Amino acid sequence: MSQTQATSGFQSSQAVGLQNTAAPPASMLSRTQVQTGIHNRYQQLPQVLGSKIAAELIANGMIGQIDQVVAARVADHYQQRPRVEVIHKNRSGVWLFWIALWFALPAGMLVGSGWRPWALAADPIQPKSKSSPSPIPSPPAVRPLKITVTLSQPDDLLVKQGQYVKEGQILASRIRERQRLELQKSGLQANIKQLSLSAGVPLPPAPPREIPTLPEVTFASEAAKIDQAQAELDRAVSAVNLQERKLDSLASLDPGSLPAAVAEREQLELSKLREAMETAKVNLRLAQANLSQAQELRGQQEYNHNLLINNQEQDYQRSRAAYEKSLSDLRNSEQQRQVSLANLQEKLAAIETQLATLSTVRSPYNGTVRRIKFTGQTNNELSAELVLVAASSSSDTHTPAASPSVQNSAKADGGASSP
Repeated sequence: MSQTQATSGFQSSQAVGLQNTAAPPASMLSRTQVQTGIHNRYQQLPQVLGSKIAAELIANGMIGQIDQVVAARVADHYQQRPRVEVIHKNRSGVWLFWIALWFALPAGMLVGSGWRPWALAADPIQPKSKSSPSPIPSPPAVRPLKITVTLSQPDDLLVKQGQYVKEGQILASRIRERQRLELQKSGLQANIKQLSLSAGVPLPPAPPREIPTLPEVTFASEAAKIDQAQAELDRAVSAVNLQERKLDSLASLDPGSLPAAVAEREQLELSKLREAMETAKVNLRLAQANLSQAQELRGQQEYNHNLLINNQEQDYQRSRAAYEKSLSDLRNSEQQRQVSLANLQEKLAAIETQLATLSTVRSPYNGTVRRIKFTGQTNNELSAELVLVAASSSSDTHTPAASPSVQNSAKADGGASSP
């Protein structure tokens, strides 16, 4: 709509308003009455203007937009001052509110509907209403959420008093304690892995190898040589005896009857036979010595054979004893390994339990940390209480105490509770 059309509309509306106003002539009214009438008219102008605007908007089907705008204005007002009761006793406040509402809504729809607000100035003076506007109910108050956290040291608290936090932001985390426990967990897992590798079972000793027995020995050849030497000796002795008797017989004869050469020859023959007999004796003793040597050699062989068997048996018995001792030591070591493994697994379970309790505490919603208070100490653990106030929005107001999920989220470290 152009400015000319708006001006003409304003003039026509003002003319209509003046025509509709049956004002008495100025000569019939006193100066005081005129001033009083003008004052009363402008005092009631905000109410009349608001009523006309609301009636026109409702008639045009804009009641939904009115609700949205009014709700947004009221929410903004209570976000800045959450506990102030909004009671408009001052008419100037109503005037400013409806004027702002007028400029916020599309002016074209109001102008196109055929109604002109400028004509309200000429309306008849309405009687002053004594009823006060009904107060707008205040939204429910935001209750602070108390979160109790357990810390290993003050540095585990990652927020400060008065700090604004977002939903999901970490409030407290025991980082150093977690790192220490993770280091212990890694060491225990390495020890458990090493102990899980069971020692190998020793192999039993091999049985002693079979030693072949010695062959049977009869000494037949040595005995035969002895018999042969003995026979030769016997023949030599017989020959010597015979030759001696022969010489004795010759000696008993008349020396003159035999030539001297015969006696000498027979004596020489006796000497040869005696040498043969001595040779036979030597051969006999040699054969007997060979038999003794063979027997001694056999005895040495048998001794060595028996010694080898005995040594091998002793070695096997020593190996068997060492094997039995290894089995006994292995059983004892296995028992100790199982005990150590159980202890390590118990320690690992305890550390995993501690790690499970070191869950990170996060903010359940957007808000401000109103207060931080250290409430006590148990052994090496500190207890702190955080008071978190939810940040109100223009369309939704957080009520942390009314949401069980918020309380459960705040209990992540075993100490969060709702006031």
